[in-house]
Amino acid sequence: MSIISINGFGDNDLLQKFVKEWNDSEKTSQKKKDIYIDSVGGNISVFYTIQNMIESCPEKCTLTAIGEIHSSAFELFFSVKCERKILPFTFGMYHFGFDEITIDEKGKAKEEYGRARLNNLKLMHTYTLSFCKKVGMNDAEIKAIKSGKDVYFQYNRLKSFLKNTSK
Repeated sequence: MSIISINGFGDNDLLQKFVKEWNDSEKTSQKKKDIYIDSVGGNISVFYTIQNMIESCPEKCTLTAIGEIHSSAFELFFSVKCERKILPFTFGMYHFGFDEITIDEKGKAKEEYGRARLNNLKLMHTYTLSFCKKVGMNDAEIKAIKSGKDVYFQYNRLKSFLKNTSK
């Protein structure tokens, strides 16, 4: 079995480290990949790339949450199609996505690029609420996320989400 880690903030460095460990595991005779995730989240495209890699051979992968799974790491964990486990005392957090753009004093995005990114965030809104329902968040949790709060989940609540997404 090969052990691969997703540890830290989800940026290009984390992705490069994951890809290296993934490719190294492909060079061995080991068939199974045990992947451990402990991340406060980060760039969603990093986690979508990791998800795509895991789903290229889901029968060989087990994703285990340890420590913290926050934000986009939370989304990866509850979306990926492979065997998943959560170790005791793992702590989760989810919220609406955010981006940094330049706005003017009227609250409008200054550049076309900023306007496009703002529109992209608006498109994500519906997806985020659908994801919250899919994992089984209750009305109070969804209301808190809608109001812009970070919502935290203890181990037992994460286990219930795992049951809801394992069907």
